[in-house]
Amino acid sequence: MYCLLTRGEAGIDGIPPEQSATIREAEKRETARVVGVDTAEYLGLADGVLEYGIRAMWVDGSPDTRGAVDITDTFEPGVESLKAHRQYLDRRGWEKFDPAESLEGLARQTGSRLGVPMTVGLDVHDLGGG
Repeated sequence: MYCLLTRGEAGIDGIPPEQSATIREAEKRETARVVGVDTAEYLGLADGVLEYGIRAMWVDGSPDTRGAVDITDTFEPGVESLKAHRQYLDRRGWEKFDPAESLEGLARQTGSRLGVPMTVGLDVHDLGGG
């Protein structure tokens, strides 16, 4: 199961929040399906203002990370999952964006540093909220 804090209503520039939420929910349900997750639950918190009360944040994408998840065997479903965010990606203006190329570059860089083919680096930042 995916448990999502927001519906993504602040996620697509130029689209009203309620319409954006409907689009983002559909995209997330499709990404869940692509990777074999059959349920996506939304907690309904307001998108774009979650910094208040958050105790920690897990951040990916740092090439200097100390923690990581090996995604070598799940890379292709991950790419298909990202592709399912089509409307979101289209609105970003990235006409030549290649999800596989984008994900693979960082995954191989971090993976080689940690001794596996591909990883997603995860750093946990204690925000002291609560």
